[in-house]
Amino acid sequence: MPQALKDIPQFCCWKYEKRSGRKTKVTYNPVTGERAKPNQPDTFKNFSSAVDAVNGYDGIGFLVDNGICVIDLDNCFDNSGKLNQDYRIGCRNYPRVY
Repeated sequence: MPQALKDIPQFCCWKYEKRSGRKTKVTYNPVTGERAKPNQPDTFKNFSSAVDAVNGYDGIGFLVDNGICVIDLDNCFDNSGKLNQDYRIGCRNYPRVY
C-alpha cells in the first residue's frame, strides 16, 4: 500500500457478520472497538492503529472519501500473483494508480 494512503486517517477494521441472512463486512473503529460509521469520519483511525488491532477482525478497511476514487477489479491477478496484461494496459492510462 502506498505511503500516501497510509498517511490518511481513514482506516477501520472489519469482520464478517450475518445481516438478514447474508454475510456482510461490518466496520469497526480499531481503537475503541465500536462501529465505524462512514458519515462520522472520526470513527476511522490511522493505518498503524488498524494494523495493531486487525488480529481481532477479518481485515482492514479504508473509508473512500476526500477526493479518493476506488475501482474494485475482481480476478485481475493471474495464478502467480501478477497483474493480468489487460489490467496493466488500463492502469498505464492512470499515472497515480496504486
